[in-house]
Amino acid sequence: MSCSAVWGELFVLQSGGEIRGKWLNPDESPRTVYDLRTDSGGRIRLAEDQVVRVVTESAEEIAYAKIRATYSDTVEGHEKLAEWCQQQGLINQRKRHLERILELEPDNAEARAALGYRKVRGQWMTRDEEMAARGLQWHTGRYRTAQEIELIESKIKRNKAEKEWFSRIKRWRAWLDKPGKTEQAQTNISEIRNPYAVRALAQYLEDEPVPAVRQLYMDSLAGIGTPDAINVLVSRSLVDVSEELRLNAIDHVVRSGRRDVIKQYIKELASKSNPRVNRAAVALCELNDSEAISPLIDALITTHRRKIPGGQPGQISTGFSPDGRSAGLSAGSKGPTWVTEQLRNPEVLAALIKLTDGVNFDYDELAWKAWYTQHRRSTAGGSRRD
Repeated sequence: MSCSAVWGELFVLQSGGEIRGKWLNPDESPRTVYDLRTDSGGRIRLAEDQVVRVVTESAEEIAYAKIRATYSDTVEGHEKLAEWCQQQGLINQRKRHLERILELEPDNAEARAALGYRKVRGQWMTRDEEMAARGLQWHTGRYRTAQEIELIESKIKRNKAEKEWFSRIKRWRAWLDKPGKTEQAQTNISEIRNPYAVRALAQYLEDEPVPAVRQLYMDSLAGIGTPDAINVLVSRSLVDVSEELRLNAIDHVVRSGRRDVIKQYIKELASKSNPRVNRAAVALCELNDSEAISPLIDALITTHRRKIPGGQPGQISTGFSPDGRSAGLSAGSKGPTWVTEQLRNPEVLAALIKLTDGVNFDYDELAWKAWYTQHRRSTAGGSRRD
């Protein structure tokens, strides 16, 4: 049977029946009646409340509706219909006939193959069933384990929640500058306890120029208290331009009870930035852990490079910092140059004195190291005697 290039509609009725025909008044608004012409040329008018929905059908679908009842409900009949549907590109209809073949003849190999089945250990299985037996499911483009799917879904959920928090905090930040909204905004931000808000708080904290607002964000992070939130506070204790806020961040970190941050601060003692070295020492002093003693000794005097304006070509100069903490050698040139400096770190010394209960060898690293070696030996010996 050939198909002409015509279109029709399927009218699904409240009663459960169906009528096919050409819809004659699709543009009527508001809808009061459905006016249609049937294939036989008759005209039908349906009340608006009689119709559930209207489905537009292609010429192939209309032809299929006409011929399907002419075939017998046998394997042979459904095989012919399945082949016809394949030629017309009617994928879903073809599948229904293949499935009916399997109801009539479960071991029909051709129908099984067409539906994607293959025999696995003597049983017919689709690819999905085979992979499910191995604990795998199709998800986002390939078969995955339940654990992989859970991680993907968790990440999607997290991303969505984090975007929502970016939007909320942005709105509340705008309220801080609006009379009548300020108090509510302060309350909303201060009461944040959702871990999904950490990323937004960290970003807005970095971009915020007003110290009081930065403090508000930091207090919220401390209230959340997750490892990610505390890590943001560790970062602020090292980079914030306000000394007061840096010290407040350290207070929050200390109160969190997180001891793993000690290693983060110890790592900063080797920073190329001299201010970060001293700020890390301040934090280690407050955390009061003997694990930091040896790294602090190594950081009493640190070497850093500093960029200075250019001098005369070939000029060599020796420079000292105003406080006498550093000395460096530089060669002049037309452009800017770099000076290598050795800097004494007063906050490192202060932390050492506190952590060693008042021991003080000033900036004499050799004396400190000798003392520390002896201290460890005596401590180890005492432990053995105990």
